[in-house]
Amino acid sequence: MMISVAIFWLSLLGFAAVTLSMPTHYRQLRPEHRPLSYPAQWCFRLVGFGGLGLGAALCIQLQGLALGLVGYLAMLTVAALLVALLLSYRPLGLFRLIVIAFLAWLAVTIFLQADYTAA
Repeated sequence: MMISVAIFWLSLLGFAAVTLSMPTHYRQLRPEHRPLSYPAQWCFRLVGFGGLGLGAALCIQLQGLALGLVGYLAMLTVAALLVALLLSYRPLGLFRLIVIAFLAWLAVTIFLQADYTAA
């Protein structure tokens, strides 16, 4: 169960990074800053799609191909909906969500590692 939470937060971070790689959404979130450079856009894309791919690989590894893909697509749906709603109704809240998601993912990962080493 905890690994599913970690995968959800990872997919949420992936979607947020992909969102920040798009110039339109970056301008929507950071209107006072200059536009992202081309290497920075690719860095956000690489981190975002890497996180999404890593989450898919973890789900498939843990639950098998059929159930892993179904579970991962369900998590992706919720994560994408959360990012889309935040972009629509409270764009600056996405930055807070990114920080919270990263800290939650880090805490769950550390908890899982401590749980596996104790067993």
